[in-house]
Amino acid sequence: MNDLVRLSACQFVDKMRTGESCAVEVLNAHVGVIEASNPNVNTLVALCLERAQDEAKSADRCSTKAKSTNVLPAGLSREGLPIGLQIIGPPNSDLRLLQLAHGFEQASHKSNG
Repeated sequence: MNDLVRLSACQFVDKMRTGESCAVEVLNAHVGVIEASNPNVNTLVALCLERAQDEAKSADRCSTKAKSTNVLPAGLSREGLPIGLQIIGPPNSDLRLLQLAHGFEQASHKSNG
């Protein structure tokens, strides 16, 4: 499994800031997990990959236009499929977005723990 699907929000933001990763790469990593899981999941899965690609590209463009953006893993479904959350804020709101992401992660750990 691609390590990008296991990153915390803060780890992912660090990788985006250093240019090691981008939203499109994270999306593609999650799509890989979905495609690998689909044969084992006994349900109908409808993916909106074109829209997701457009939104990931938009998030990457936003981050290069001095807007703050944060894409973080929001866990896995019962079937093991990845769920993500994207937060976009005004320029120079990185700290606030990291605080929101941290709060989300803390709440997620409490509800899953």
